[in-house]
Amino acid sequence: MGWPFRFDEERAFGVELEVIGDAEIKGRFKELAAEAGIEVRELGYTRRCTPCWKIVPDGSVPGGFEVVSPALRGFDGLSELKRVCECLTEAGVSINATCGMHVHHSAADLSGREMSKLVHLYAKFERIIDGLVPPSRRGSNCGYAKTMRQWATLDPMDRAYQERASKSKAAEMAGGRYQKVNLSSWLRHSTVEFRQHSGTHEYPKVEAWLVLTQAMINRAKIGTRVDWQRPASWAYFMSQMFGPSKYHCPFVKRVKSFLEERRKHFRRLGYDENSN
Repeated sequence: MGWPFRFDEERAFGVELEVIGDAEIKGRFKELAAEAGIEVRELGYTRRCTPCWKIVPDGSVPGGFEVVSPALRGFDGLSELKRVCECLTEAGVSINATCGMHVHHSAADLSGREMSKLVHLYAKFERIIDGLVPPSRRGSNCGYAKTMRQWATLDPMDRAYQERASKSKAAEMAGGRYQKVNLSSWLRHSTVEFRQHSGTHEYPKVEAWLVLTQAMINRAKIGTRVDWQRPASWAYFMSQMFGPSKYHCPFVKRVKSFLEERRKHFRRLGYDENSN
């Protein structure tokens, strides 16, 4: 943790990749993963954390399945994640609007106050974050990743009160599991889950979302002030999440450039931050 942002190699993370594919594609993925030295097990439905990658059914993805990682860390974890994405691509999986990609970060070190601040940060910049995903994942268009914007309109007294919340109170305030930021997993597994991203098996998209959401956690933990009255903008969002550009390492610069290109991609399609 620090400022400006640097990728935290000690904070564990995990991903859930919802994809479309039949039994033949699933079998091919398992073969390719084994050839790449990655253990993948098909376990049936379970929320149990496992030391290996697992394939589980997902009722929200007709004709598809979910690939769930073990706890990963640092650049070695990113390298393993990249190999899995490559195996999924080579196996022939596809994506449609029912698919999502969820990222978990270890959050055992966050206090109730810090988690409340994370929720408020996400709410403040949600319209900007919407500009990084398709319209199907914006606002409350996805019932499995509902808006957090209700927390952006709090008056300063209410926000100050909530930022003194206990762990259980902070999780209660954030709503249920199917929010863009899921704190239910914080109470159960000591992780925070970011659910907004659309489905993908393309590693650059997964990497950028993972780093961005880790940066949000970092920003919630540091003590510097957020100007809640200042209008949200892309430039202000990037500065708040990553800090001054002149201090960024090449890895962070690459991730920021990718995020900027994603934003431009949707704007070229006619979907700016205000399009739902």
